Amino acid sequence: MEPIITNMVESTLKGMGFQYENEGRFFRVIIENEDADYHFKIFGAEKQELLLIVGYFPIKVSKSNLDRMYKVVNDLNYKTTVGSFVIDSDDGELTFRVANNVDGGVINEKIVKVCLHHVAKTLMSSYEKIMSAMFGVPQMLFSFNGGKEPDEQ
Repeated sequence: MEPIITNMVESTLKGMGFQYENEGRFFRVIIENEDADYHFKIFGAEKQELLLIVGYFPIKVSKSNLDRMYKVVNDLNYKTTVGSFVIDSDDGELTFRVANNVDGGVINEKIVKVCLHHVAKTLMSSYEKIMSAMFGVPQMLFSFNGGKEPDEQ
């Protein structure tokens, strides 16, 4: 079976000018922004006929902070109409994911772009609330950009 979804994802990423890594099962993309780096795994699940985009921050929720973060994630999910935030209780990874059904391989560049944009926009708009809850300060801006503090960039 030809990897229709995977081929479309790769074609779209190339067309958008993104640097990416093909990890075999998924594509890894990092989008740098002034406040944080946003990481993505993009899966073309051919057998299930799904496009799955998972976005995440490159930090983990500590075990001691899981209860507070579960409440934040629940609140964010309640306000989100498409996609969901998930915390892996084993390793603390916090992700936002969107899946799109691709019946019969009907997919195009616009579908990939819209899904990727939605995941990126949701992560970016939730950034301050998530960081505030993770680190326990009201409005913390924190950059993952090369590990530098904001005034060093």
